[in-house]
Amino acid sequence: DLGYELAASRYFEMGTNFDRLGRYSEAWSAYARCNGVHDRSDVARPMDRDAFFADIRNAQNIFTADRVSRWPTNFPDDQPAPVFLVGFPRSGTTLTEQILAAHPAVLATDERELVRGMAQAASSITGRNFAYPQDIDAIEDHHIPALRQVYREAVRGRLLLDKLPLNIVHLGFIRRVFPDAKVLIALRDPRDVCLSAFCQNFRLNTAMIQFLTIERTAEAYCAAMGLLLSFEQGLGLQTLRFRYEDVVADLRGEATRILTFLGLDWTDEVQSFAEKSAGRTISTPSARDVASGLYTRALGRHGNYAAQLAPVAADLAPFVRELGYDAGR
Repeated sequence: DLGYELAASRYFEMGTNFDRLGRYSEAWSAYARCNGVHDRSDVARPMDRDAFFADIRNAQNIFTADRVSRWPTNFPDDQPAPVFLVGFPRSGTTLTEQILAAHPAVLATDERELVRGMAQAASSITGRNFAYPQDIDAIEDHHIPALRQVYREAVRGRLLLDKLPLNIVHLGFIRRVFPDAKVLIALRDPRDVCLSAFCQNFRLNTAMIQFLTIERTAEAYCAAMGLLLSFEQGLGLQTLRFRYEDVVADLRGEATRILTFLGLDWTDEVQSFAEKSAGRTISTPSARDVASGLYTRALGRHGNYAAQLAPVAADLAPFVRELGYDAGR
């Protein structure tokens, strides 16, 4: 509906302008009105608003430490395993993807649903009607090479960087098929993450519909990040945490640390990621920001909205502590 999209965009632009003028109460009201337009739309009305949480519960219940412990830890392969870049939306995943995609040895996916495609192919590969994720035990070791080939059809020899933030929920399946995969975990101050998610004009899906109120945004954050922290310990994948704030403060240092984890050397092309990203299609709301290079205006932004974030402060506090952010800042 063009009318609804125009109305939402109008309130979103109002919020952005008020925010940049330092009129934070008015900005919050405008963002809330943008979300209200989405909430009342024909797009939102039929959507299952609890599907996001059901997927997280399923992943937690199915990909248990006991089940994972029975799976092989490697498969013979002459190609490098893909790299998965995950994190809650608005944690700096697009920025990091574009920095790494500037490296000539890296092929980025721009949020293509490659893991879901692999799951959809499992029916023909296993020879049965495969329901994901509950039928994970139907995948036998001899099916893995075919699944890996389905996934890799577009790679053509480079290191594949699969950036899809909420692949968090698919990390168990990733562990089954690619136990040798490396996982980059994007972190950002939880308060800034939730604020940024609430203040976006997203196209709705079962994840983005959670961001229409700050309470639901925080609930979604806690559920997804709780699962991620559990999987970080329980799946046995190679993982590396990095923080958005550190990337902004020291691009070369953090990029070098990430590249070393991936087995790649530094190249000066990485420093010029903004120029290189200008020629790529970027499908996320961060496209305009990434093209402008690094900036610091989003750091600690939650401090401008302390009153509006107060209802969810207690919910986010455990993650603020766990991830090393100063709760009093």
